[in-house]
Amino acid sequence: MLAKILKKVKYRAFTFIELLVCIAISSIILLVLVPNMSDFVQKNRALAKAQQIVTSIEMTRSEAVAHNQNVTFCASDDGIGCGDNWNNGQLIIDLNNTKESVIRVFGKIHDGDTLTWNSSLSEDKNNYVEFLPTGETNGQQGSFYYCPNANAKNAFAIIIQQSGFSRIAETTAEGKSISCN
Repeated sequence: MLAKILKKVKYRAFTFIELLVCIAISSIILLVLVPNMSDFVQKNRALAKAQQIVTSIEMTRSEAVAHNQNVTFCASDDGIGCGDNWNNGQLIIDLNNTKESVIRVFGKIHDGDTLTWNSSLSEDKNNYVEFLPTGETNGQQGSFYYCPNANAKNAFAIIIQQSGFSRIAETTAEGKSISCN
């Protein structure tokens, strides 16, 4: 029975021209998709980092409320105390006690990426955000700017209000484009 069916079926393969046309079409599609895919991956990686920063800020705020004391989210160069460079790491720390108490340490950001904090208070306040037991900041509001590989097209702002609430945006709080200089 199977032999009869196979005799009736005619086998036909691709010709060389048809194969070349398929390869050409596939190549064109790949040339269009690969650059867009790379941009998509970089944008998603930057968004994931921005979400991690928001989670860190929310955790700091939560610790301040839960322990009824000021708690600080700050830049850290060594994972032990506050520092000046957000790119080297961050931590949540209780600075109110006579002994500093590190609550959580966050590692260095991806090489080539930058993280900056622009506080509304003054430039010397750009290395920390402090939360009060009420959940509000200690008079601060401002924005973190996360720039992957100095690419402003894929940058995100994490905007913190004085009330302590934070949000992620693709523009500054004023609605302007993010600068990654």
